Amino acid sequence: MHWLKTADQPEIYQAISLQALQPLAQMEQNFKQMMQAPPATIKDIPTQLAQRYYNQDYALVVAYPSGDMRDVKQLDKFIDAVQAVAPNATGRPVAEQQVGKIITQAFIQAICYSLALIPLVLLFALKHKRDVVLSFIPLLLTTLSTMAVAHWSGFSLNMANIIVIPLIFGLGVDNGIHIVERFREIGSVKAFYQSSTPKAAILSSLTTIVTFGSLLLADHRGMFSIGFLLTIAIGFLLVYSLTVLPALLFSTKKRV
Repeated sequence: MHWLKTADQPEIYQAISLQALQPLAQMEQNFKQMMQAPPATIKDIPTQLAQRYYNQDYALVVAYPSGDMRDVKQLDKFIDAVQAVAPNATGRPVAEQQVGKIITQAFIQAICYSLALIPLVLLFALKHKRDVVLSFIPLLLTTLSTMAVAHWSGFSLNMANIIVIPLIFGLGVDNGIHIVERFREIGSVKAFYQSSTPKAAILSSLTTIVTFGSLLLADHRGMFSIGFLLTIAIGFLLVYSLTVLPALLFSTKKRV
């Protein structure tokens, strides 16, 4: 305190500069030296770590794609181009490709099981065998319509929403069974629409739409696409089940 009272201002400023600003100047000098460091080489990496990426047997080379790897065609093209040079090349693109193939195979198996087991159940549930085929027509129309809407809206099938197709068959066959049974019992289109079955089908479909439609609020794009496609699919199922299926049943009524 005595020094502050007796020293003049230039002397005080010089002391502050030496004590406070000199470390900053030294830090700046160190940064400049670091910026002038030569480029790092493989020799600058510890030997045990460097041997993981470069040794007498192999060297790690990273290839970066120029296209959009969200596009399956571009992903396959990139992998084929790299593996043409290095057949054992691997990485995230290869892992995603193989996962996609596994999911696609599982999807095909699920479809095959659905197409095999659902008709088997319908053979025991329905009196007339022709009704089994008629019950499947709304399901096929729903699948085609849903895929058309998915293509038009940009929600193409992917590893997240591919489960929609088996769910269409599982969810849609219930309405078909009830509608076929009630129509064969009544035998009249007018009496069918005046019965409680159409109202029950509408109520059941609406509750299912609300359930899966809640996925539209999800931030995850995969969950959103599942909710979107299932909402569209159940809507198509309801329309086709209450229009196309009764018409088919009426047209085959005299032949059964």
